[in-house]
Amino acid sequence: MIAFPKLTEQELLDRIRIPSEGKLNIFLDTDTYNEIDDQFAILYAMLSPERLCLKGISAALFFNDRSASPADGMEKSYREILKIMDFLGKDPEGFVFRGCTEPLADEEVPRESLACDAIIAEAMKASETDPLYVVGIGACTNIASAILKAPEIIRRITVVWLGGNTFDWPDNKEFNLSQDSLAGKVLFDCGVPMIQIPAFGVTGFLLTSVPELEACLSGANPVCDYLVENVKSYSQDHFAWSKPIWDVGAIGYLINPDWAESKACPAPIIAQKDRYAFDPRRHLIRSLITIDRDKVFKDMFQKASGLPQIKKADCCKGPGWPQQQSAFFLLSILISCFIFAPCITYSLLPLAFLLGSDMQLPKTAHCSSLIWISTPLTSTPPSARIRIYFAPLMILV
Repeated sequence: MIAFPKLTEQELLDRIRIPSEGKLNIFLDTDTYNEIDDQFAILYAMLSPERLCLKGISAALFFNDRSASPADGMEKSYREILKIMDFLGKDPEGFVFRGCTEPLADEEVPRESLACDAIIAEAMKASETDPLYVVGIGACTNIASAILKAPEIIRRITVVWLGGNTFDWPDNKEFNLSQDSLAGKVLFDCGVPMIQIPAFGVTGFLLTSVPELEACLSGANPVCDYLVENVKSYSQDHFAWSKPIWDVGAIGYLINPDWAESKACPAPIIAQKDRYAFDPRRHLIRSLITIDRDKVFKDMFQKASGLPQIKKADCCKGPGWPQQQSAFFLLSILISCFIFAPCITYSLLPLAFLLGSDMQLPKTAHCSSLIWISTPLTSTPPSARIRIYFAPLMILV
């Protein structure tokens, strides 16, 4: 049996509390070709150097209708990462690594891969006070294998894994966990400082739509156009359709932990039949409860599109009147009504003379300088009629 290092409760609490200031060293493990969200996460991480120092990226395996096998899924993910690197002009040599080609077959036996070795190498450069944040947004085979191969890195890393669902979700059927449940079990059982970012119940609410992506990203640059077209290709019907961009939640949380609500709690047990089990005596992890969708997307869109950090407008804001123009427009209407309404009223008086109408002048506050008329115009003396008729002109003068 592998002897994993044991951290005290206080050490765990310190390590699963993301500092709000300073830079974080991160290593990103991603099943990039599996879906359309990992590409956003890679781009977001690489465009946030003020906060994140990305040490490397590894390709995680996956097996579904987009791959012929777990190995094929890993290879497709690797090539998709290279595509994003090419868009950004980043040399992938010594930075992007192929991962494991099969899930774990045993909880104590790692799968060998270049990704596993790269994670270990970067972890050994870190320290307990300045750890490496190993960010997993796919099956966690590479991360679990690194821990199994070199358990001592537990003292130098904090795992941030997007996998599993919230503890109160009806079940724990979640893609990243199901791709290698033994690897997930290693993460939850080994005692590594860990932050779990649940899929359903948290990042499942990180929704966007084609109109929003077109408004915020289309035409900004080639990589943005690629991401938008990638999302559009995921569905033939975009009417009232939205898509979770799950994986940006992990990057957004690291950039600003205040954008999320989380709790420290005993690590759950990966039980049978897609369920969690709980034991209050187990070591602590941190689990996210909510994350602010708008703040994450606004930050990501602004960085991806190259827009400046603006305060009074949003890159996604639809056409509208600026506040100052709106106020001026309303004021103009009020002034126009105040000045011209009496003129319009009194301009009808000649017609009343001709028709012998019983029309009476309205008693308006604006006409207070006029003589109040309460008798029909036809009974008014001619001299008074002339005086009344020219009164509006006198007001304007």
